[in-house]
Amino acid sequence: MNHPQVPLGEVADFVNGAAFKPEDWGVDGLPIIRIQNLTDLAKPFNYTERIVPEKLVVNPGDLLVSWSATLGVFQWNGPKGLLNQHIFRVLPNDEVVDKNYLKHTLGQAINDMERHLHGATMKHVNRAEFLGTRIPLPPLEEQRRIAAILDKVALLIQSAAHAFFLSQELKKSLVHETLSLAREGDERVRIKVSEVADMITGFPFKSAQYTDKAQHTRLCRGINVLPDRIEWKQVARWPEITPELRSYQIDEDDILIAMDRPWITEGFKIARVKPIDIPSLLVQRVARIRAGNQILPRILFEVLSSKAFATHCTPTETTVPHISPIEIREYEFELPCLKEQKRIDSILAGIEKSQAAMNQRANLLKEKLCTLSRSYFN
Repeated sequence: MNHPQVPLGEVADFVNGAAFKPEDWGVDGLPIIRIQNLTDLAKPFNYTERIVPEKLVVNPGDLLVSWSATLGVFQWNGPKGLLNQHIFRVLPNDEVVDKNYLKHTLGQAINDMERHLHGATMKHVNRAEFLGTRIPLPPLEEQRRIAAILDKVALLIQSAAHAFFLSQELKKSLVHETLSLAREGDERVRIKVSEVADMITGFPFKSAQYTDKAQHTRLCRGINVLPDRIEWKQVARWPEITPELRSYQIDEDDILIAMDRPWITEGFKIARVKPIDIPSLLVQRVARIRAGNQILPRILFEVLSSKAFATHCTPTETTVPHISPIEIREYEFELPCLKEQKRIDSILAGIEKSQAAMNQRANLLKEKLCTLSRSYFN
């Protein structure tokens, strides 16, 4: 059934946040809700005693829209706070629109705008264009029915994400216990990375000769190496694998470390190569560590992902923070015997298989939510 289309600006007020300056910050008062607090509740707050209009006071349950750099719709679950700039506080007109229905329509509107803004240097929403975005407005009872269906799917996605988080915590606990404490019969030796693995750094490919042709080989740069995965959203390619480049080919189970800017908000930039990541070639300032016969690749990966290794590799604070190949090669750790490695490896492989199934389920649910949203709102 077709429903009337109305502009967002007619069903809710969108209040923009205040520009709090460093001199407004302190240790007392209310927390300032910034975009980083929306995307990660663990991020610390800045506080202020500055007096602002009541409409800039955010309460738990309020709808917020970040409209610059990070685009998204959020239902605030944190403490009472004050709204920072580049965020809208959404005040729905309860007589014409259900808040949960509006939350989902806003999500669809933001997704559509983000696709439109793809490739922009700094993504941000034009206020007039945003308020003019038209949404279907069925009767309130129908809105609540649609919102209830979408909420159920969203809740399943949250449950899948929480289950994945718990599995990650289990894996961390297991790795710490098994790699730190030797079992009876597990004779360990203290050894350096250089004694159990082969390491090289990448080739200095000339960026002027990069191509974007799909039949050419992908180049694995530091920008592609992220915590626990290789991401190919930004791809550079090389036209030919000549004899001098063959030693820079990446194989499955190789471990890659981005040596420049190795730490980001998400964590340490280290990843294990999967079949979908090959063929590809290693670029300079990325280290490739390949396990030898004494250590299993998964065990080596966990060793190099540990807090102890991160502490060992304190980045050099120059123009670009970086870690050196020598630091990686010289790292010492306790190596379990091969039998114990295989036992640990088997358990970790089982966890990873379970996590892959969780990710597949979460992706299917997200696709379902997108499909339902399009069917209701387009």
